[in-house]
Amino acid sequence: MSVTARRQEERKGDSSVSARRVRRSRGGWWVASVLLLFISLLVSVAIAAVAMFELRYQARIYPGVRVDPVDLSGMTRSEARAKLAALYDQANPWWPILSYGEKVWIPSREELGISIDVEQSVQLAYAVGRSRNSLQSLGEQLDAYRYGRSIQPAVRCDRAEARRYLSTLAHEIQVPVREATLRVDVGQVEITPSRMGYELDEVATLDMIEARVTAWQGGEVKLVVREIEPVISDISGLAERVERIISAPIELIGPDDVLVSRWELSPEDLLDMLILEQRVESDGRIVGIAALSEQALRERVKAIATLVERPPVEGRVDYNVRLAQVIVVEPSQVGYQLDVEKTVELIRDHSLSQNRETALPVEELQPVIDTDNLPELGIKEQIVEATSYFNGSSRARMTNIAVAASQFDGILLSPGEIFSFNKYLGDVSAEQGYEESLIIWGDRTAVGIGGGVCQVSTTAFRAAFSAGLEIIERWAHGYRVGWYEPPVGLDATVYSPVVDFKFRNDTPHYMLIKTETNLNDATVTFYFYGTDTGRTVEMEGPIEENVVTHGPAEYQDDPTLPAGTVKQIDWAHDGVDVTVKRIVRQDGEVLHEDTFFSRYQPWKAVFLVGTGGESTEQ
Repeated sequence: MSVTARRQEERKGDSSVSARRVRRSRGGWWVASVLLLFISLLVSVAIAAVAMFELRYQARIYPGVRVDPVDLSGMTRSEARAKLAALYDQANPWWPILSYGEKVWIPSREELGISIDVEQSVQLAYAVGRSRNSLQSLGEQLDAYRYGRSIQPAVRCDRAEARRYLSTLAHEIQVPVREATLRVDVGQVEITPSRMGYELDEVATLDMIEARVTAWQGGEVKLVVREIEPVISDISGLAERVERIISAPIELIGPDDVLVSRWELSPEDLLDMLILEQRVESDGRIVGIAALSEQALRERVKAIATLVERPPVEGRVDYNVRLAQVIVVEPSQVGYQLDVEKTVELIRDHSLSQNRETALPVEELQPVIDTDNLPELGIKEQIVEATSYFNGSSRARMTNIAVAASQFDGILLSPGEIFSFNKYLGDVSAEQGYEESLIIWGDRTAVGIGGGVCQVSTTAFRAAFSAGLEIIERWAHGYRVGWYEPPVGLDATVYSPVVDFKFRNDTPHYMLIKTETNLNDATVTFYFYGTDTGRTVEMEGPIEENVVTHGPAEYQDDPTLPAGTVKQIDWAHDGVDVTVKRIVRQDGEVLHEDTFFSRYQPWKAVFLVGTGGESTEQ
């Protein structure tokens, strides 16, 4: 076949296919048209149905919507309000009743402060299926119809109102706790047992009521009641302890040689001092403890101590030259001191014991000088004697010397003890027997109480110097005084409390000081008794240097003296520096090596010239 013939055949085939396609196209359009029409009818019917449904429920609550426990389907809002209001005014299962034990309380809605917002509940029910989105609204309507939609009622509980109601119940429930008590009289102990207390926990109960009401559960609410345990639940042991404490007197026994040696604490006394205490045990329990008050006991014991306690009495001794032995002038006496704290402890212990008698813990205070053991003092002989002279002294000065010297008669120094002149001298006053006499006052001689005391201190210094004792403090006078010489440079002035004379008894034995004043011979003497240590004393000097000549005499008018009377009150002395050295040896060794330096100021004679009244001369 030629090419032309083939092309003609192909054209004929294409025309047949086109014809078939045209026929098929006309049949499909018809089917589609019919189908579209059917769908349109269905949509129209659905829209019409929805429109009719929406029209019917335009002012009604959609089907399936309920406000528990009421089904509000198809109701208008006013019908729903009426239905809910009628229901909520009645007591329903959601309305709680209260109970405690066998008691039951049915409170009103107002008493519990319950309020139901019917309007809000209805609005919530009516709003189901009415959102702004149409499709969402249809979905909510369909779900409510198929599955139901439950709205929780809008209910509230006024806690303040409910609390007021619970407070009224609290008075019915409350049982106050009662602590065990103890009543004590002499010979009788009464116990009141403890009792458990009960108290309504208003806050916890209110929380339960509010939870039940707002959850629309109601039912029985059991009141929350707390148990209150007494602090002390059992005091039976306490009563037994109290009875034991006051059962009998407590006898206190002191030393035999005191003013009162026995004391009694009667049951009445013990009862007055009784106190009840609390103690926490390891398991947390609190138990009562009966005991005697430490403070009250301490005050009572202190009062006893004033009758028991006494200071030791130091013995006084003297040396009998004829017998060559020490003798007792005044016997020593043991002192007592009561241990107050230990006594308080002993009384508290014995108050719980069958043994109602105890010895007081008294400590003996031994005197330093025990006259019952004179040999131990070591006073065997005279070890030194020192005398100074006061010829020409006034009667007042001689009196002062005698009074001052008497203060040192009988002093007993223990080994190592420091002697202080001012300590033993005491107060220099007219009350002590001293008189006015001439004294050194600054750069002049004046009239004052106690003139002549330095005569005694100078004599004491010379005794300690010659005995080879350790000199701790010594001061020279401001100018030379004739009564203290010879030798120059061995005087010692005192002026309490600034200027003192001190030495130490550096021997291994006691040392007794004796003094003697002889007004007829115008002498004052110090005696030291003890045990001779074999000490030797060497003195170098006095070495006098830097002599300064005194000035001319001075005359002073005195209106207290009669006219023409002349009285000398100061005597002229040159000034001078004086050095005295002392070397004390014992057993061949130097024990003390001292240098005593004195600087005496020049002193001019002073005369008083009378200018008052008439002359006594004839």
